[in-house]
Amino acid sequence: MYAEQPLHRYAFWVIVIGMGLRILWALAMPVNPVSDSVAYDTFARNLAQHGVYGWTQDESVLPQIILFAEGVSWFDVIIQRAPQTS
Repeated sequence: MYAEQPLHRYAFWVIVIGMGLRILWALAMPVNPVSDSVAYDTFARNLAQHGVYGWTQDESVLPQIILFAEGVSWFDVIIQRAPQTS
C-alpha cells in the first residue's frame, strides 16, 4: 500500500513538516541580530581591555568559538593597541 504512493507526496510532507518546525524554532528562540563587525569590535575591545574574548568581561565565548573567526578580533586588538598618531 505504501509503495503505491508517489515519492513527491512524501517529499511535500517532509518539506511542510520541516518548514513548520523551523518556524516554531524561530518563534521560540529570541535572536538579537548583530553585525559581524560590531561583534568583532566588541570582542577585540574586551580582549584588549580585560583579556577576555567575549561579549562582556565576565562572559567568554571560547566554547562557542566556531561561530566567530578569532583572527579578526586579534587583528583588531593589534590595531587598537597601536600608538595613536594625530
